[in-house]
Amino acid sequence: MVRGGTDQRLSGVCREESAGASFLRRDGTVWTTDKDGIIMNLLACEITARTGKDPGEFYREIEEKFGKAFYERIDVPALPSQKAALKKLSPQHIKAKELAGEPITRS
Repeated sequence: MVRGGTDQRLSGVCREESAGASFLRRDGTVWTTDKDGIIMNLLACEITARTGKDPGEFYREIEEKFGKAFYERIDVPALPSQKAALKKLSPQHIKAKELAGEPITRS
């Protein structure tokens, strides 16, 4: 979260392991990059310029305030039958109305 500019509301950022990232815009919408490492480098420069802190120092302060982040990835190969079932999946097969507390919508 970074305060900045003339609008002092907080903006958020979430990293993704293959160099993509999701940014929370000030209007509440989300912008997701796709393996666009230059954006993350620009964000690091912006954090340093606005706070006077190294991004690593800034991150440690966030961890002190909110707790450490933990990550674990488990890769499990899909069986051919599972891949075939996924290929046949359509919106009509989805009966859930929400996921992780958020409504599922169709675009």
